Amino acid sequence: MTFAERLKELRNEKGKSQKEMANELTFSIPTLSHWECGYQEPSFKDLITLCRYFQVSTDYLLGLTSDDGAELYSLPTVGVMHDGTALSEKEKALLTAFKNLLPETQDFILRTAQSFSDSGKKSLNKS
Repeated sequence: MTFAERLKELRNEKGKSQKEMANELTFSIPTLSHWECGYQEPSFKDLITLCRYFQVSTDYLLGLTSDDGAELYSLPTVGVMHDGTALSEKEKALLTAFKNLLPETQDFILRTAQSFSDSGKKSLNKS
């Protein structure tokens, strides 16, 4: 199976139109269409974004293996924190967006969030 065929198959399995998927991933519809028709190929960055979106390995998306590598993305319980507390829709959206970022951007966002969290604790202790 080719990359183009696998991409279209995965999008259809997810029940998404090209427009919906393009909007979710901030790709243009023509770009996604060209990938699915085999006219163009994604950059490494876009390939990683697609793999994270579909939760498959690059080898699977590129059509090099039939093993989707889903175990790489498996979570014990989706939508639940380790203490059993359910995640809000806002928290789920934040985690989804975070997961689709490049590692360097994830590190920056994490440091920024921690600094806000730390400064909030400090201001509470001053009261």
